[in-house]
Amino acid sequence: IIPPTPTPTPTPTPTPITLVVPATLEAENMTTKTIGVAVTGGWNLWAEGYITQAVKFPTIGTYQFTVTARGDSAAGVWPNAELRIDQAVITSFAVDSSILKTFTLSAPISAGDHNVAIAFTNDFYNPGVADRNLIVDKIVITPVPTPIQTPTPPVPTPIPPTPPSPASTPSIPSGQAKFSLNDRVQVNATTLNVRSTANGISLGTQTTNALGTVIGGPINLGGFNWWNINFDTGVDGWSAEDFLVKFIALAPVLPPPVTTPTPTPLSVTISLPSTNFIANQNGSNVFTTVTAVPSRVVTKVELSRDTFAPFLIDTAAPYVFTWCVTCFKANELLPRTTILHATAYASDGIIANADIVVTVNPFITPSPATPPPVTTPPATTQPPLAPVISKLKASINKGQATIEWSTDTPATAWVDYGLTTSYGLSSQTDFVLDRNHKIVLPNLNPGLYNFRASSIASNSTGTSGNITFEIRSKPLKIPSITVTPGSIILNWPQINFPGYVGVSILRSTTGFITTYDPASHIATTTVNTYTDKDVIPDTVYYYSLFVYDDQDNYSDPTIVSFKAPVPSSIPASVTTSVAPSTAPSVSSGSGGGGGPSTSSGSSSGSRNVISSSANVTTAVGLLPSNFNSLTQAQKVTVLSAKIVELRTLINNMLISQGQAPISLSSCTFTRNLSIGLLGEDVRCLQKYLNDNGFTISTSGPGSSGRESNYFGPATRSAIMRWQQTHRISPSTGYFGPVSRNKYLEVGR
Repeated sequence: IIPPTPTPTPTPTPTPITLVVPATLEAENMTTKTIGVAVTGGWNLWAEGYITQAVKFPTIGTYQFTVTARGDSAAGVWPNAELRIDQAVITSFAVDSSILKTFTLSAPISAGDHNVAIAFTNDFYNPGVADRNLIVDKIVITPVPTPIQTPTPPVPTPIPPTPPSPASTPSIPSGQAKFSLNDRVQVNATTLNVRSTANGISLGTQTTNALGTVIGGPINLGGFNWWNINFDTGVDGWSAEDFLVKFIALAPVLPPPVTTPTPTPLSVTISLPSTNFIANQNGSNVFTTVTAVPSRVVTKVELSRDTFAPFLIDTAAPYVFTWCVTCFKANELLPRTTILHATAYASDGIIANADIVVTVNPFITPSPATPPPVTTPPATTQPPLAPVISKLKASINKGQATIEWSTDTPATAWVDYGLTTSYGLSSQTDFVLDRNHKIVLPNLNPGLYNFRASSIASNSTGTSGNITFEIRSKPLKIPSITVTPGSIILNWPQINFPGYVGVSILRSTTGFITTYDPASHIATTTVNTYTDKDVIPDTVYYYSLFVYDDQDNYSDPTIVSFKAPVPSSIPASVTTSVAPSTAPSVSSGSGGGGGPSTSSGSSSGSRNVISSSANVTTAVGLLPSNFNSLTQAQKVTVLSAKIVELRTLINNMLISQGQAPISLSSCTFTRNLSIGLLGEDVRCLQKYLNDNGFTISTSGPGSSGRESNYFGPATRSAIMRWQQTHRISPSTGYFGPVSRNKYLEVGR
C-alpha cells in the first residue's frame, strides 16, 4: 500500500547541508546541477546532465521517491529520466507529459548518506524545429512502512450473569448455559429471526450456516434462552439458542516455513599501484584495480572521479582501469586531491560503492606505474585512437569568441588560447561526452589570439592545430560632420580600416541619441556623405552617426543638429526661352604650350541652339532663408549645390531637345589619375569637381578657388562620390579610362 504523499516542506535555501528523510527536494535548490536553468516550476535540464542532493537515510529499508516533472518532446520521443543513487542508475522512466505529472518509484536503500539524483539522458535539438527538455519540479522521499499483521483478539473470560431480581427477566445460571461470551456460533435453521430484545420485535432474519459472535445473554423468556449475537454479515440482535450451534473452526494445516538463506552482501574495493600513491600531471596513467565480491552475479563496475559522471565502465572481471592524469586542465588548480569512486552492480539490483583518494601533482617526472598482477591477464587490445577533430571554426561577436568543432566519437572538450602559441589560458572543460562541441570564450580584450581545441575519449586526447582569430577594438567615431542646407546634407571624412562595414545614421527631433538604438535608424552607408530629403522645413533634427565593423562593434556616436531650411516661394512653372546663338568651338593652338584655345568664330556645326521655348517644371528653389547666417564654407557648399541643380536642369532641357549638354569647365586628360600624382590636369579635375558640387574641401587647399595640383585622399573621396552619382562601379576614386569617358560624356 502506498502511503499518501506528505505535505511538501518549505523550499530549502541551497546549501551543502545533508537533508534527512522524509524530505522534499525542490529541484532549483538542489546543491549540484551540471546543466540547465531555473524556470517557473522547477529546473530545466536543456541538455544531458543531472541535478543531485545529499540525503541521510536513517535506516535500511525500502523508500518511495515521488518525482514531479514534465517534458518537451522532440522527434516523437519524450525525455528519458533516470533516478540515481550515488550515480548508480536505480531505474529509468519516460516523462510523457507536457504538464507537471508525478512518477512514483521505490528502491531498497542502505542506511547512511547517499546522493540522490535525477538525470536527463536523451537530449535532442534541431534549431528552430524541435528541442527535447526535462523540467523537474521536486522529489519527495518517504520510507515505505513494513506491513503489520493484525493479531487475533484474545478471548475474554466469560462473566457469569447477575441473577435477576424478582422483578427482572430470569436468566440461565452460567453453569447451565449452552454458550459463553465471545463464542463463535452458527445458524442451523433454514431461517432464524433476529430480534431487538429477548423475545422482542423482529429486526430481520439470518439463514442457514450464518456465523456470528456471542456478545450477550443468556436470557430465558417465552420458553427460550435468548443470546445477543453480532453476526458477521446482515442484521445483529437476539436469537433463540435452539437454532444455534457452537462453531469450531478447524486449524489450517500450514506448510513448514521455507528458510531463505541471507546472501552475502555485495562489496567492492578499489586499490592503486602502491600505498600513498601520488600521480603526476605530465602524461602519467594510473592503473586502478576494482574487486567485487562474486557471491552475486556482477553485471558491471563503473569508475568516476569526484562528482563527475562515470568515465570508465567494465562488464567483465578482472576490473582493471587505466585513467589519465592529463585530463586535469588549467582550470583545476594543482596540486590537489581527487576522489576515485567505484560502483559495482549485481544482477539482483544490489549496489556497492568504494572511494579512494589520490593526490595529483603538476608536471613532475613520475615513477613508472606498474599494473598490479591479475590472475587472468586481460586480452591484448589495440590502444584506443584519439578522437579526430574536424569542422573547427571561430565566430566573433562583441568581444566574445565561440569555438565549435566535431569529433568522430563522443568526447570531452576544452580550448587552450592566448596571445601567443604558448596559449597560457584554458576554458572550462565540458565533461559531457558528445560529438559536437561548443566552447564560449567571453570578455576578450582586443588582439590577435591563438587557440587549439582538444577532446578526450577512452583516455586518448585529440588536439587540433593552431588557429587564430582577431578581437577588434571598438571603431573610432567620425571625427567631424559638416551640414549644408537644401535638403539636409551630411558630410564627413571617408572611413577605412580592416573590418569596416559602414556608418549607421540615427535621427531624432527630441535630442541626441548617445546609445545605438535600431528604432531610430534611418540609413546605412559606406561612403562619406548622406542627403536627408525627408525633412520638414523649420524643424531641428538631431543626427547621431555610428561606425560599425564586421564583429558588430559600434563606435561612440558623432552628433550634429541642424534646422531644416525654409525655402522662399517660387513659381511652380518656369518658362525658359533661349535665343539662337553660335556654340563656341575648341581648336588646338599653335603656341602657348599646346593648350586648348577658344575662338568666337562661326561654326556650321553649332550644337547649342534651342529654336523653341520649353516649359519646365522644377523643384529648384532660391537660397535658404538663413543663408546670410551660414559660414563662408557653408555658403560655398550651398552655392555649389545650387549650381549643380541649375546645370542639371539646363542639361536635361538640352537633352530633351536632342542637344548636347554644356559644361562649366573643360579639361583635357591624357593619362589616368590616382592618389599621389602631381599635375595641372589634377588641378583642372579638382576645379571641375568643386564646380559641380563634389567638394574637395570646404576650406584651405583643394577648396573652391584654391585648387591644387596634388591628387590626395580628399580628391579621391570627391571622385568616389562623382563615380557613385554617375553609377561607375566600382567607385574606387581611381580616375581611369571608364571615368575619363564618362567625363567626356557628361562634362564637356
